[in-house]
Amino acid sequence: MALVTFGFLASQHIDVLLTGLLSDPTDTALVRVSARLAEMLGLLRMVAVLHFKPKLAAAYGQQNRAQLIAQTRSLTLIFNASGLPLFTLLWLLAPQLLTLFGPEFTAAAPVLRLYLIAVGLTLLAGPCTLLLTLCDAEKTAARILWIALAVNLILDLILIPKFGAIGCASANIAALAMLSVLGIRATRRRTGIDPSFLALLRKDPT
Repeated sequence: MALVTFGFLASQHIDVLLTGLLSDPTDTALVRVSARLAEMLGLLRMVAVLHFKPKLAAAYGQQNRAQLIAQTRSLTLIFNASGLPLFTLLWLLAPQLLTLFGPEFTAAAPVLRLYLIAVGLTLLAGPCTLLLTLCDAEKTAARILWIALAVNLILDLILIPKFGAIGCASANIAALAMLSVLGIRATRRRTGIDPSFLALLRKDPT
């Protein structure tokens, strides 16, 4: 659990730290503001996780598979139902939102949109990491997080010196895409449950 938590914390700050080391202060500011604004996509996700976490844990502890699937499905629905309108709003209003930090920040609109794509991928993946953590697969969740973090780190080192803030945001997309794909696959394998938005499109939620 500690490794999972540390992996999340590290992933939230590595972009800014490496941009500061490998690029200039302007790019660092653009990355910082863009990443924080993109996190607004996941605001309701955080609230929903706090509400559903004990329910998921209880369902798993009682070996109530039907309830576990139902709770996972509800959480995935909240992720996507809240994320889609916010994604659209933030995407369309990116330049206007960035002017709140100063007119020079409008240059970060493409960077913000790349970060929005990255966060959007994790919403589509559903609560895969959470489900793994609650279903006795913490080591698997930690391993996936650290793989994604390594991908982010390697791509940051390659892309930031060449492309600055855009390179950093592109590395973030690749890392979170990796996290999402591996998380979905691991959750299906370890629990037999599909946590992604694809489960919402099927009559059989598994």
